[in-house]
Amino acid sequence: MRYQPFLGTFWPTNGGTDDVYVWLPESFRKDAHGQLSREVYRFNLEVLDAAMTVDPDLLDVKGASRRVDPVDARVGGLDLDGDGVLSPSVERVRGLPTHDAGSAADMRVRR
Repeated sequence: MRYQPFLGTFWPTNGGTDDVYVWLPESFRKDAHGQLSREVYRFNLEVLDAAMTVDPDLLDVKGASRRVDPVDARVGGLDLDGDGVLSPSVERVRGLPTHDAGSAADMRVRR
């Protein structure tokens, strides 16, 4: 996860730091068969990262994208970068996927 402090938070230049921990519910950590999967969890965390940080003014702009840590699109079964291929290493999310992956596939992604 990339962390960027927001105005009013503890800036390291002022002597303060923050830690951020994100823990998604169990369904986001399991594959479609209900088995725990670190890869599915990483995939869902990167979808969350994109959903939290995407510029809403660019969501409908063709080619607008957000960089994420490399994930395997085949794991989530979602074409995150919009190239029409489920690539083993995706580093850009174009727009937002409609849903999460694995056991959380019924969860709609919202900004």
